[in-house]
Amino acid sequence: MSKGLNRGLGTLIAGGLALAVAELAAQIGKYDAVILIVSTFVVGKHGKLLKLFFIVYIVIFEYS
Repeated sequence: MSKGLNRGLGTLIAGGLALAVAELAAQIGKYDAVILIVSTFVVGKHGKLLKLFFIVYIVIFEYS
């Protein structure tokens, strides 16, 4: 149950973050494509770093 809850919560947080970035990009207007591209790389980089630092805890949820 905790694996499903963890994945569901992660999906909801990711969706909220995506909506927030899209709204920010729409508000800025002129540089909206730049904001979307930069935020995609920043989130991807931080996700990879978190996975490297917390691999012991992630293995329990992903491969159990």
